[in-house]
Amino acid sequence: MATRGIYRFFDGDTDNKIDVYNHWDNYPSGAASHLYKMLCEWYNSNGNTLTRFVRSNPNAEIQIGDCPLGGIEYLYEIRGLGNTAKIRAYKVYDNPSPDYCIFDGDLIQFIQQQSKEWAFEIKPFKETLGGLMNAEQAKSILRERFGALYILNNPDKFNRENPNHRESMKVLNDYVEHFPELLDEQDVKEAVFAGV
Repeated sequence: MATRGIYRFFDGDTDNKIDVYNHWDNYPSGAASHLYKMLCEWYNSNGNTLTRFVRSNPNAEIQIGDCPLGGIEYLYEIRGLGNTAKIRAYKVYDNPSPDYCIFDGDLIQFIQQQSKEWAFEIKPFKETLGGLMNAEQAKSILRERFGALYILNNPDKFNRENPNHRESMKVLNDYVEHFPELLDEQDVKEAVFAGV
């Protein structure tokens, strides 16, 4: 049986919005799982929150115009970018009202709260030089085409005196300090030892 949901993405502090319909698993812990996936998939670090959500959830359908709420069980209103986004969640009975608001706060808090309800494991989020993130996101950022690992593993392009090399080492060491499990990744370990 489907638990249908609408994810309503707002453009900054304006009332401009785009609705995304998702047919399956949109109860709060399922929504948290969809949103966590959006934040953590390695290929999904670029784009606004709406783009990243649709890209990481193949069943998500962008709706043109206002999406009718008939038959919708949950509505999630999301404002902001990535890890710093805010979310308001409603149990909908065909019309959202403040009376049916079940969560109003930070996206990360919503994910952390709901992960306890449904046994999906999340990696903790920590404040780093790159902002609030978890180990999966740090690993993804390090591996981007011109991320720290690219710079450190291409010494012919970026020698140790190059500002990009120094900045990459700073970022890499910060991430490893916050997420020691990154040293379990062979390319991270090699870069840490090669960059010293």
